[in-house]
Amino acid sequence: DYTKALELAPKSAVAWDNRGWAYGELGQWAKALADYSKAIELAPKYAVVWNNRGRAYGKLGQWDKAVADYTKALELDPKDAVAWGNRGWTYTNLGQWDKAVADYTKALDLDPKYAVRWSNRGAAYAEQGKWRQAIQDFAQAAKLDPKSVQPQYQRALAHLGAGDSDGYRSACAAVLERFAKAEDARVVRFAAWTCVLAPDAAGDPGRVVQLAESAAAKDSGKHDALRALGAALYRAGRFKEAVERLTQAHAAWEKATTKPAGPTPAYAWFFLAMAHHRLGQAAEAKKYLQKAVKRAEEELQPAAAKHWNRRLTLQILRREAEALIGSGNRPNSDQKKPASKDSQ
Repeated sequence: DYTKALELAPKSAVAWDNRGWAYGELGQWAKALADYSKAIELAPKYAVVWNNRGRAYGKLGQWDKAVADYTKALELDPKDAVAWGNRGWTYTNLGQWDKAVADYTKALDLDPKYAVRWSNRGAAYAEQGKWRQAIQDFAQAAKLDPKSVQPQYQRALAHLGAGDSDGYRSACAAVLERFAKAEDARVVRFAAWTCVLAPDAAGDPGRVVQLAESAAAKDSGKHDALRALGAALYRAGRFKEAVERLTQAHAAWEKATTKPAGPTPAYAWFFLAMAHHRLGQAAEAKKYLQKAVKRAEEELQPAAAKHWNRRLTLQILRREAEALIGSGNRPNSDQKKPASKDSQ
């Protein structure tokens, strides 16, 4: 229909913009880019199209061009919260955290009720080790979107980054209270995983096991759910069962066709190492610890470690496993450990 409209009115910037949007919804970003460019050619002061083309550039991984388009959109309409948020997201993908924080802050000043931007700014703070600010932003995101488990998980993990065990336990209690009866398998699994990242997260570890069992039942055979269940069983002191489930998680990961982009197997291996150690199986414990450390070091390389939550989780689990088992595999001298306070 938009194509027909353009046959009838080839100089309609709105029609070009609309067809570009439709191509974007189809994931055909090169075609979307071409249509947005035509719309800009016809109406260069149409701020929305600059924003839309910036998004297309971002989807194509052309981040510098995306920044340029969002900047132009903001010159034309400096009160566009969407453009500020989008440029902040682009700076996030460029690893320019201060600029990302500044843009998210501007977007939140204009529209403070959009939960995702609070989470995004929290993540930018977390990337810099500014845990207090990150915790505050994740808490605000959770308040605005109480049905989402993501900011609750992020808040709990940020407390661990800050070395705040009490805050972590409080966050876990909130997660258990809010999502104990959730129906969505991903939500349930995330809730359970949140509460196994450190020891003694829940007053009753059996509640976490029940939650993880529910997730595994909904997503039987999936690596993430089996790993969460194995970890929950470990935290509950059910070490033999933990080994069984974590071994199944490893097997499921081996069978997965999306391993490079999917979750790291190192999480399960760290828990397997600790569970085998608790069972007195020293050789197996050492084997899995070595595998986990090797994988963690690969994923903590600057070119590979793209997300703060994965980096921090690997560091936390490695530290716990090595403290329990003992190892000559000490962190490299340039490897960062979780901060005990804000880096500011």
